[in-house]
Amino acid sequence: MKANYVLVKVKSQEKADCAVVAAQFALGLSYKDAYALLAKHGRKSRQTTPASTFLQLGLEARWDTNGKQVGTVMSDMQTGRFVVFTARHFFAVVDGRMFDSQFTSFKSRVKVVFEVPLDNPAVLSRYPYLEKCVALDKLPDMRAINCNRVAARRAGQC
Repeated sequence: MKANYVLVKVKSQEKADCAVVAAQFALGLSYKDAYALLAKHGRKSRQTTPASTFLQLGLEARWDTNGKQVGTVMSDMQTGRFVVFTARHFFAVVDGRMFDSQFTSFKSRVKVVFEVPLDNPAVLSRYPYLEKCVALDKLPDMRAINCNRVAARRAGQC
């Protein structure tokens, strides 16, 4: 399965903010709003974010992906919004496109995939911000470059 890989260029002031970037694209928020939302749910500045934070945000965990390779689970994420957690890294997948703050190997093992439940009224009533997910091209601070992983590395573009 050939997936679209998008390397996100986000201006941030700290390290270990891959969860913020993943939330930004999966939830359709600005970086600043995603940062504030995760901080409200316990994320500490410049520290790794526990995977359970995404459960607190109302996302649904898909544990059936545990142990599978990123390239394998990408085939199941052609529609919808997801946050994928590997050993120490988060990235977003929106409608089959991967949004990442660094290159993630398609051979990396997935720990859990969190799905944004846009079709679940019970979850949407509890977490109203999920109803406000906007299209990717409407995000005010999205600076992304579509990259073919191998060609981009060889050309030094990503």
